[in-house]
Amino acid sequence: MFFTVEGADVADERKEYLKFLSQLLESKGYDPVIDKIYPTEQIREAHKYVDSGRKKGNVVLKIA
Repeated sequence: MFFTVEGADVADERKEYLKFLSQLLESKGYDPVIDKIYPTEQIREAHKYVDSGRKKGNVVLKIA
């Protein structure tokens, strides 16, 4: 299942959406895809990677 917010600059956060997301997470019906994890010291490299268009999932900044 895939959801998108087409044409919206800001996500439309509604109570029912948050409830649905909570249920999805609890039921293990959501499988996040993490492409790369960068430490905060490499934030520039992380932005370059995202801007390159090569990412295949989420890019995470690890805050120690």
